[in-house]
Amino acid sequence: MPVITFDKEHLDEGFMYLTRGGEVGCLPNDLFVIADALFELLQKSRIPFIQVDNHQITQQGERGVQKKNRQADRKISL
Repeated sequence: MPVITFDKEHLDEGFMYLTRGGEVGCLPNDLFVIADALFELLQKSRIPFIQVDNHQITQQGERGVQKKNRQADRKISL
């Protein structure tokens, strides 16, 4: 399943296009997981997008988890 993102200028338009076309998995940092059929439709549209490889997703996901843990630690009161 392809993972894509949009630049800030096309984020709203791209997201609306995806949600009208099928199911969309939303990840942190404006990353979207879509079905292959929806990916093919997006390629035919005039909306510019960026396909993200799995290595970048893993790195971003790991940073997100570490950040959440640090934030939770700060909120603990004794």
